[in-house]
Amino acid sequence: MVQTAFVVGFHTENSYKLGEVVKPAGMSRLRLNAGQTTRSKGQAVLRFAIVAIFALVSACTRAPDAVGVDTVVPVDTVEGIATHEVFIATTRAPSTDDAEFFSGDRQLGLSFASVDVTVPPIHEPGKIERTKADTPDPRRHFTIQDPNAFANRQGFMRDLEAALLQKTPEQRNVLLFIHGYNTTMTDAIFQVAQFVEDTDYDGIPILFSWASGGAVSQYVYDLNSVLVARDGLASMGQVLQSPAIKHFDLLAHSMGNFLTMEVVREASIVGRSENIGKARNIVLASPDIDIDLFMTQLKRIPRENRTFVVMVSDDDRALAVSSLVDGSTVKVGRAPADELAKLGVIAIDLSEIEDQSTLSHSKFSESPEIVQLIGKGLATRSTFGDSPETTGDFLRSSVDGLVDIFIPN
Repeated sequence: MVQTAFVVGFHTENSYKLGEVVKPAGMSRLRLNAGQTTRSKGQAVLRFAIVAIFALVSACTRAPDAVGVDTVVPVDTVEGIATHEVFIATTRAPSTDDAEFFSGDRQLGLSFASVDVTVPPIHEPGKIERTKADTPDPRRHFTIQDPNAFANRQGFMRDLEAALLQKTPEQRNVLLFIHGYNTTMTDAIFQVAQFVEDTDYDGIPILFSWASGGAVSQYVYDLNSVLVARDGLASMGQVLQSPAIKHFDLLAHSMGNFLTMEVVREASIVGRSENIGKARNIVLASPDIDIDLFMTQLKRIPRENRTFVVMVSDDDRALAVSSLVDGSTVKVGRAPADELAKLGVIAIDLSEIEDQSTLSHSKFSESPEIVQLIGKGLATRSTFGDSPETTGDFLRSSVDGLVDIFIPN
């Protein structure tokens, strides 16, 4: 008996034999996942993937949680230190450990908080200077100060709007940052603060932190945590509607893109797109999304609303391993940029960029050239409604041949 699978492309809906190479419009070089991974090989692949993951990260020991911990010297005595207030919305459960702040456990609904992050005067773009000791030195390390958990959304909004009103009218913008897999609350806070520092972002950062287990072995747990967090991220639309916010930029990394695309897809289906006019940039960095799933998500988003900026790299070894874990044929973050552009997104190929990490999974923040390019783009682009051609021309002039840019036809 011949088995068939129903595969949905953007322009065709047909029945195909399992394992057949399907070439829907705009994806001629990408093979859809129609039974390519066989059950006979599944267990061996999974074992190899787990071994590979641990081999890649075995040399790295996670630094301790650092929220509100004592420092070697008081931060206010350090000359040249920079400080960034980071607002937080999270589906993580509060932790009994003050330094952890919020744990990897899930909760229903959102909690809200804020912290101050200090950046040492010796900071180099693309790096997070972080100690593995229990007591950071603010002269040499990032620190997290003054953690504040709000009792409710109203308190969060009051302080957020007050911070925005201290900016000039043109600077009253918000960066919504959504982290990826294997990320603790401390990790996520440092990531957004480093990005804000290195891009010289002049608005207010909001970290949306979903309940990652913060462990390499919890990939499936993290996937489920993303699904749990969908309603929480969708409810952030209420925050973005604040009249104090002029525009917002959204940056998602790795598995955070899965969450982002699920929420954007749902908003498009139900016609809940009231915030699109405030969006300046939606950047999807190293998306940990199966290409078949990404195509399905995009199908429900009108082409004129697909002006996402997608950053990919064919040497992203973290995504290569995650493909082995979940059986994906192609992850969006490793897909050919020219083919992605045919789907209506702006694609930036970072494959030629040298990365300071061993996995080439965080070039958007670890490459000084790229993080500064993004900063220029966030500061210059006026609205999400700018044409792909306008955005592409700007990016090309900014990178000066550093990366390849592909825009939709």
